[in-house]
Parts: sequence; C-alpha cells; structure tokens
Amino acid sequence: MPTAAEKEAAKANEKKKIEEDTLPKARAACDALLGGGGLHANQGVGREFEDIIEALEDAIVFAIGEEDAELSREVRLTLSKAYLCARRLDECVHYLTPELEHARREGGEESASVHLLAARARSLKGEKEQCRKELTAALDCASESTSESKQGESLLEAGLILHDIGDWEKCAPILSTAGEAMEKLDRKVDASRAYNRAGSALFRLGRPDQAARCWLRELKTLESDESVTTSILAQAHGNVASAFLLAGDQSTFNLHKGQALGKAREAGAEDEARVLLQLGNAYKLAGETVDDSLAMAKECFEKVKSISKVGVVVDTATKALEMMTL
Repeated sequence: MPTAAEKEAAKANEKKKIEEDTLPKARAACDALLGGGGLHANQGVGREFEDIIEALEDAIVFAIGEEDAELSREVRLTLSKAYLCARRLDECVHYLTPELEHARREGGEESASVHLLAARARSLKGEKEQCRKELTAALDCASESTSESKQGESLLEAGLILHDIGDWEKCAPILSTAGEAMEKLDRKVDASRAYNRAGSALFRLGRPDQAARCWLRELKTLESDESVTTSILAQAHGNVASAFLLAGDQSTFNLHKGQALGKAREAGAEDEARVLLQLGNAYKLAGETVDDSLAMAKECFEKVKSISKVGVVVDTATKALEMMTL
C-alpha cells in the first residue's frame, strides 16, 4: 500500500500535469478552432480533440475531489470551451453555469470572457435573446477594464457573435469601434476582420455608402500588412466595388472593379471566379438602377461557370442565373 507521503506526491504530480500539460494543450486546441471565426465552419472535431476532452473530464473529477476551487474553476472553463468547439452545447452550458454565477457576483474584466463564452454557446443553440443578455453583461464587465487590449478583444468577439446571429443593426457600430481599437493596437488581422464584418452588416442593411467606408478601412489595413495575399486583396477590392456600385458611384466602382479583377487574375482562376461572383451579385442587386446591370450580371455568372472547377462556386453561379430567368 502506498504511504501517505507517496499519495501526496502522486496528487502533486497529477495537479502539475493538469496545470502544465492538460490545460495548455486544451487551450491551444480550442483557440485554433475558435480563432478567425472558424467555429461555424467546423463540422466536427477529430480523435485528437476528443482525447483532449477526455483528459479535461478526468481533470475536473480530480480537481473537485481534491476540493481545489481555483483548479476546478480553470478546468471547468476550459472544458466548457472544449465542449463548445465540439458542439456539445448542453454540456458546455451545464459546466459553465457555476462560472456564470460567479461572474455575475464578481464582475470585472475576467468575467467578460465567461459571459462571451456563454453568448457563443447560446448563439449556436439559436437562443438569441439569452445570447444578447450575455453580450450585454460581457460588455459591462469589459468596460471596467483598464486594458485597451481587453476592451478591444471583448468588443470584437461581441460584434462577431452579433453578426453570426444576424443582428446587423447592433453589430455594425460595435465592430466599427472594435476595428478602430485593434488598429490603434496595431493588430491588423483583427482590425480587418472587424471592418469586414461591419461592412457586411451595413451592406445587408441597405446602406452601401456606409459599407463602402468600412470596407475601405479594411482594405487600407490589409494593404499595410505585408503578410496579406493577393487573393485576399482581390476579395477586399471586390467588396468595395460592390458597395460603390450600389451607392451609385460608378467611377469609384470601376476603379476597384479593375483592381479586384487584376489581382484575382494574378492569384489564379478560382480567385477570379470568386470576384466575378461578387460583381455578378452586385450587378443583380443594382437591378434597373444601373444601365445594363442585369446583362452584366449574367456575363459575370457565365464566366464563373466557364473558368471555375469548384463545384460550390459553379453551383452558386448556376442558381443565380436560374433565378434571373424566373
């Protein structure tokens, strides 16, 4: 039988393993899935991620058994995030509940991340009102922070979640503010994401002139980042061109249309097809307000079908043409 000293040593080793291996590995895996808005495109997680969840489940049993409140809280939060990534949403909400109660009592910047995690879970469950309540609580907590970085991150995450649930009116100003905050912090990737989604929301609201301003700021941020590819710049110019077409500024539309197609051709046929889809949709939306717009839309969609080898792109162009003939 192990001695008391040996039992204590085993417990200490297990705690050390959780703190130095299990939690860091799990956080890195979750951040990789959640970063860049990739969660909604994720159709499941692999065996490696399931192993991470199993390790966290063992860790929470250990932490609770040892009555280690601080370790229990860290593991519970990470396990909730892992369940979120795996789309095991009921389990995510279950484990997050005690941490939400703690966050409501304590407030402060640390509680903002808990409310944001709950909001993300609610958004994926389709519970929009609960999602909005969690976002309000998150932004209230973030406002108590003295860190511009923390405030900017909270604004960006809140804005992205609102965009995901289709709350265009609320997300646009939050994302614009987040973009300015990230630009100030020289976090160009985050700034461009914020401006991109803000422009998307305003475009959907039928405000192409305001969308154009957001997308121009995105484009400026992208052009200042040497790591940005020609493909991304082509899409950004395509967005700007679409907004100016619907805003009635034909000359600025032509300028960015030329830039978009030029960079897309430089990047490859599939990039050209995607830009042509953007332009075709813009022409279609413009309708009779722009001369020959429907003819131009058909020309764009037909060219997409002729140059793209990607099924979903060709199908999108085909469906657009079918809708125009109805």
